[in-house]
Amino acid sequence: MLQHRLRKHADYQRAYAAAGRKQFGKLLAYFAAPRAAETRSETPGPRVGITVPKALGGAVDRNRIKRRLRECVRLHIDKLEGLPVDVILHPKRTVKDCDYAALDREVAITFRAAAAKLGGSKPGTSATFNG
Repeated sequence: MLQHRLRKHADYQRAYAAAGRKQFGKLLAYFAAPRAAETRSETPGPRVGITVPKALGGAVDRNRIKRRLRECVRLHIDKLEGLPVDVILHPKRTVKDCDYAALDREVAITFRAAAAKLGGSKPGTSATFNG
């Protein structure tokens, strides 16, 4: 997961500008943007950034949300494999109280939707949000 992290502020700003509109899921909102060839980093595949606003709680709560999201990203990064994309995840307030399985499912759905939007969908996968 470490090599797939979006780290620099400038990279976040570039992804926000390139993604256009924020997309919404049940537990997450996200930006997904292709990386232009001239801005390609040393990371060949996808990069994922996580932003958790202070409105979601204190440092302990925000760090717990980030740890859970990073684990979900680690498990589902293969859904974006091979695509030079930047995805930024914004958890909603409901993430704080949801169970891990729901969050895991939401990240999988988000990555499939981002892959379908930016790189074409893989056969047998659905890019729609359920529920």
